[in-house]
Amino acid sequence: MEQAAIVGRLKRSNQEVRELQNQIKQWDGLAAKTENAPSFEEEPVCRLIMERMNDGQFKAQMDYRIYKAYALNDKDLRALREAADRHFNWFTVRLSRKYPQLTRIDLDYCCLYLLGLTNADVSALMQRAYNTVNERSNKIKRILGSESAIFTTLQFIASEAASH
Repeated sequence: MEQAAIVGRLKRSNQEVRELQNQIKQWDGLAAKTENAPSFEEEPVCRLIMERMNDGQFKAQMDYRIYKAYALNDKDLRALREAADRHFNWFTVRLSRKYPQLTRIDLDYCCLYLLGLTNADVSALMQRAYNTVNERSNKIKRILGSESAIFTTLQFIASEAASH
């Protein structure tokens, strides 16, 4: 039994090491980029997202699958996290450290909300049901301890992190 506990701790430690290695790779990638957009909203991935928003005019009552052409892929989401980290002093890193309950997908949602997107927009881009996105938004607000609009809360956190 003791051996099983040690094996479990070792597996968790190895997972933490892999996550830290991935974080270091992400930081190295960010540090290597010399051309930065002047603002978060002007980042190429953010402009792409906003173009999709203007094209889509997403509705909360619609089946998200009809918006499949607007879905973000893993590369887009990674670029969005990196852009938020560049412009808001490691925004996702700070959030994940301060609120370890947030998952990577929660952080993706936070970056989308940071652009001022609605739950209907996030539903289409993430290819999730509107109710699922709404529940996740409420979960994130609970974790952050906020009763304000999620955009307002995240803007405050981003500006607070950027000023340090």
